[in-house]
Formats: sequence, structure tokens, C-alpha cells
Amino acid sequence: MELSLIHDYIYTRNLNLNLIKLKNSCLTFEKFVRETIVDDGTGFDGKQAKGKVPAAAKLFSQYNLMMYPLPEFYELYREIRDTFWSAKIHAGDKHSNQYYAQCWLNCYQAGEYIDWHYHWLPENHAWHGFFCVDVEPNSYTSYQIPGVDNVDIPSKNNLLVLSKSNGDLHKSSEWLDTTRPRITIAFDIIPAYKLCESRHNEMLNHWVPI
Repeated sequence: MELSLIHDYIYTRNLNLNLIKLKNSCLTFEKFVRETIVDDGTGFDGKQAKGKVPAAAKLFSQYNLMMYPLPEFYELYREIRDTFWSAKIHAGDKHSNQYYAQCWLNCYQAGEYIDWHYHWLPENHAWHGFFCVDVEPNSYTSYQIPGVDNVDIPSKNNLLVLSKSNGDLHKSSEWLDTTRPRITIAFDIIPAYKLCESRHNEMLNHWVPI
């Protein structure tokens, strides 16, 4: 499955994961997060998104979905890893050969969305992205890319989206379906040496090598 490149910034790739099993794992995990993780106030620090944010997304800094031993999560981890390294090579990014990732769940109920936000400043040489589990129809993610007009990425099930965190802002559309949640899995990837210098250095145990 080949990479596609949008505005020389956003990489996309269509995967072929078992979305029925993955969705079930996401719903199980979302319930686990809500019942076991207490909001310590670190999830949104003013630089992060506003909006009506999903519960598991608010707690993103307190767990890493990639660390939970569910087969469907591991399969997605492998796809993210392979896609990242392919995109990194294509982009000519030579800043490091050791990267770590953190991954969290966005499970949007009707009326929920995440407003404009960024993840990392360009000097951190980080990447960010998301995978669409159950997002159809009529949802999208909007990007403000430096030097480019706003770009909407239509949400399609089994779509993996990845870009450098290089000055862009992005947001999700509001989810309007009252019968089921919109489910995406988001992630950050950052060089090991930058992670140790970062604002996340008190949570290094939430990152895994990729």
C-alpha cells in the first residue's frame, strides 16, 4: 500500500486492518481509561486543543495505547512504524535514527470535536498523525499548513495520516452521529534526544521505541 503526499506535507496510506476487531478493542480500552485513569490536569496545558474534547483524549498524556497487549493495537503499531520510516526517508529527514512514540484514543460522542491545536514546535523534529477506525461518513480533519491555504483531509475508515510537526495547526470536525462514536487513534513520534529535553520528560515511561 503506497504512500500519498498532500501539499508536500501530509502523508496518507490506506491500510487493510480488521476494523471490526479494532473498533471493539477501542471501545473496551476507552471504558478502561474512563474507569481507571484520574485526570491529573496535565492533559491540556493551554497549548493544546480546546473544543468539546473526548474523555480519553483529555487524558492522552497519562497512558500509551501502544503499551496495552491487545493484538489489534500491535498490528496498528507495526503499520505506524513502517509508514513512519518510509515517510521519514521520503522526506529526507536525517535528524535521528532513534525515535519514540506515544499513542492515544479519540472516541468522539455526538457534539464532540477538537479545535485548532499543534503538537510540537518545529525544532523538536517530531511527527504526528492519526488512524481512522470508524469515521464515516462526513467527517474530516482540517490543517493549517504554513504557506498553504487550509486543507481538509476527508476521514475514511482504514486511513493512516502522518506529517511532520512543522508549524501546522489542525482540528477535527464536529461529530454529529448520535448512534455511535467517531473513533480515531492519534500518535506523536519524536527523536529520543529531544524527548529527554521536552515538556514531557516527567512521563518518559509512556513512550515506546518505534
